[in-house]
Amino acid sequence: MCGFAGFINWSNSLAKDALSQICTEMNRRISHRGPDSSGVWSCQESGVSIGHRRLAIQDISEHGHQPMHSKCTRFVLAFNGEIYNHLDMRLQLGCDARDFKGHSDTETLLAYIVKFGLKRTVQEARGMFSIALWDRKERKLQLATDRLGKKPLYFGWMGQNFMFGSEIKAFKAHPGWKPTLNPDALQLYLRYSYIPCPLSIYQGIEKLESGTIMTLSNNARAINKELYWDPWKSIQQSLNNPLELSDEQAAIEMERELREAIKLRTISDVPLGAFLSGGYDSTTIVALLQSLSSNPVKTFTIGFEESSYNEAPFAKNIARHLGTDHCEVYVGPSDIQNVIPKLSKMYDEPFADSSQLPTFLVSQIARQHVTVVLSGDGNDEILGGYNRHIWAPKIWDKTQRIPYSIRKGMARALEAFPPRTYDSIERMRAQFLSQAPINGLGEKIYKISNALRASTTGDLYRSICSNIAMPQTLLTHSNPEPYLKRFDISQAPTDDFASQMMFCDMLSYMHGDILTKVDRASMATSLEVRSPFIDQKFIEFCWRLPQNQKIRNGQSKWLTRQVLNKYVPQELMERPKAGFGVPISAWLRNDLKQWMLDILDPSSLKQQGIFNAAEVEKLIESHLSGRRNQQHALWSILMFQEWASENAF
Repeated sequence: MCGFAGFINWSNSLAKDALSQICTEMNRRISHRGPDSSGVWSCQESGVSIGHRRLAIQDISEHGHQPMHSKCTRFVLAFNGEIYNHLDMRLQLGCDARDFKGHSDTETLLAYIVKFGLKRTVQEARGMFSIALWDRKERKLQLATDRLGKKPLYFGWMGQNFMFGSEIKAFKAHPGWKPTLNPDALQLYLRYSYIPCPLSIYQGIEKLESGTIMTLSNNARAINKELYWDPWKSIQQSLNNPLELSDEQAAIEMERELREAIKLRTISDVPLGAFLSGGYDSTTIVALLQSLSSNPVKTFTIGFEESSYNEAPFAKNIARHLGTDHCEVYVGPSDIQNVIPKLSKMYDEPFADSSQLPTFLVSQIARQHVTVVLSGDGNDEILGGYNRHIWAPKIWDKTQRIPYSIRKGMARALEAFPPRTYDSIERMRAQFLSQAPINGLGEKIYKISNALRASTTGDLYRSICSNIAMPQTLLTHSNPEPYLKRFDISQAPTDDFASQMMFCDMLSYMHGDILTKVDRASMATSLEVRSPFIDQKFIEFCWRLPQNQKIRNGQSKWLTRQVLNKYVPQELMERPKAGFGVPISAWLRNDLKQWMLDILDPSSLKQQGIFNAAEVEKLIESHLSGRRNQQHALWSILMFQEWASENAF
């Protein structure tokens, strides 16, 4: 795992020393992604310079040093990621060990590119990666990302300079960096709590879409993009070739596919462990990983004092049952406050998934013991793990038969009382019947009222995914939101509503939120995270399964549960899905209240001129009074303000 940064000086006005000096500083800004070594290559004739920071995982010797040059000297490669099948790719090259200096996957990639070209190379590669390839013969730059965008890659023009790299912070070291705010990105950020691909918070800077090769020739400023992996075609092919397996056979096949994906991801020349939250996803990964290991697997968990958010006791019991070498650390508001000032530098862009906080903290703890961890990310999107995959189709099926005007009236009626009233009634009901109350019932009812207003399944999905329903009301200036295909469920290669949501979640939420969160938080601590659930062959297998083996009788990830039952007793797993979050709502009313009020001071907001100060005040008052839980909206604004302060906006 590594990072890289570079640029092309289009005017070719810089001497080689100047090219190298600028790139060296750009490289230094991302040293956390690769603390083990650094390298810079420059060519004055073409005005190009490429820098690389290395976190040595496979072949920790100097033979894995980058930027790497091909034997024929034509190509220069900077590579971030891991290619898990690179030894198989070496066999396809017809080479033996003597043809290589070492055993790094970077050297394999470069040799494969020389023989077969970049497109076939990335099509054959099974792993996570972003690539920058300079062709000295054709004076051409090619950038490429893995199929699901696990490894980031930014690019764009600043005047006469074309910049590219793993993180935007590298661009800030370039003297030509003169950024302006992207208002479209800001509006989408407020809606979703992250900035969807291909936009970035800066005008003119983009994220390269997953499964894409971008080409820029030195003799023309035109950018050409090509999908080498089309998710629509790939998933359609899986759907057209369904598996007809019994439940028992399907569980056996799933375990086999997942074992293979996990085994591939244990290739490492440095210590390896796993995150263990105690949920189904991470527990399944740890259970199978432990079954493949003759020694106790090192596992890591974060705990919270607030019981409703604390899964550490469950993780500890599971670790004890599986026999892992377990490490747990409890954190509180003071630990969170210490991390908050780091977030804007860590993410480069506004990012407001509050689970970014525990993700960083657990990564920090894990890095003290290992260099690589496996995680359970991706299973929710692939196998119907979110509540919306279950209840949205049910709600739509029932409500679409009701005339729209009546549905709107029902929504208004549900909103006649604030959420806290519903919560109070629910607590009394549960106490009277000696039952556990439904947590957050009031907010759930308000979500149902929003669903009643949806006129199409697309509207309903958009409503569910939106943390702020009308972000334009919070801004002093706004434009119509841009159309993004990744959020359009009508583009999915299936008519099943739940499957449509899973497809779009895989391309939008998983890419823009989950994988971004994990990459920045882990790489800030120089930790590599590998995710077996998003292995391309495992994904293709899952899309061939019938829907009732993913969701059955209101139970999500049904087949995953059947696999896990072989290793962990059900009584250790049966509890409500908690997610990997922190009690931001309560902390904003208490420990973080003054911090929030200071940052969202109305006079400061008015002077800045981005947010509607009066509307923000309403959100604060609503949250502090307890009428509504406004944590998502407030956290999004707070994270933007932290970013804006760091970046002088």
